[in-house]
Amino acid sequence: MGAQAATDDALWMQSNLGKAALKKYLPEAEKATKEAGQLGRDMSLAYMAIVSNSDVYSDMLENGATKGEAAAVALGSTLGMFAVDKTGLGELFFDDATEESIKQARQALKNEFREARRTAFKAIDATKNSTANKYM
Repeated sequence: MGAQAATDDALWMQSNLGKAALKKYLPEAEKATKEAGQLGRDMSLAYMAIVSNSDVYSDMLENGATKGEAAAVALGSTLGMFAVDKTGLGELFFDDATEESIKQARQALKNEFREARRTAFKAIDATKNSTANKYM
C-alpha cells in the first residue's frame, strides 16, 4: 500500500496538472515553511532571554528602584539579551568555551552587573539625601 501511494505521487508530480500545481504552490509553501522555522527560532531566543533575565526585576526592586524603573531595566536587559543571541554576538565570546566555563563567565558577568547596580543606586540615593536637593 505504501509503495503504491509513492508510485501514485510520483506519477501525479510528472503529470501536467501536477507540474502546474507544484509550480504555482510549492514556492509559496517553501517560503511559508522557512518563515515558520525562523519564527520558531526567534521565539526560542525570546523565551531564553526572558528566562535568563527573570531575576532582574526583583533585584531592581530589592535595590530601591520603583516598579517603573525596574520594569524598564528588565525590559532593556531582556531586549539586549535577545539581540545578542539573535545576532550571534555571544558566539564571539563563548565559541570554544566548555559548558563549565560558560557558566563561570555568565556568573562573573551577573556579579559585575549586580555590583554596578548597587553602585548606581548608592549614587542615586546620595543625590536624594543631599541638602541641596532637600527643598526641591
